[in-house]
Amino acid sequence: MLFVGPHPSHLAYVADVLPNLGEEGVQTCTLSDLVPEGATAGIETDPGVALLKSSADLVTAIEPAVRLYEEPPTQDMLVETPWGDIWLGTDDWAEASGRQTPHNEARDRTRRVTGSATRRRPDVGVGTRPSSPPSATEGPPSSTT
Repeated sequence: MLFVGPHPSHLAYVADVLPNLGEEGVQTCTLSDLVPEGATAGIETDPGVALLKSSADLVTAIEPAVRLYEEPPTQDMLVETPWGDIWLGTDDWAEASGRQTPHNEARDRTRRVTGSATRRRPDVGVGTRPSSPPSATEGPPSSTT
């Protein structure tokens, strides 16, 4: 997750608060950190672009762009978690991605799907880790319930 804030002192506050809300590993930056020019970036001279950048309409422009380029993984993979390693298949990722779900709202859906995948794996539980991913001959664990 990336949190963009107005200034470094606000980011320091947010970085202190987010772990207490259960959010770990959040990257933070200011808008000027996101552009090559940084703090020396000039003012937008095109009035139309400046209007779009200063309005909430920019959010409605960004979400479809994210959806256009965001794709679920196309190969099965082992996902390491603090509770155990989970082998997730492409069908799990497709279900978790929910192509119609906006990016920021998909996190809960992804947690539900990966939790469901964990429950289907009797060999994965709190504090356990499979010694290795399924072999090529075994394939990933069945994703049927």
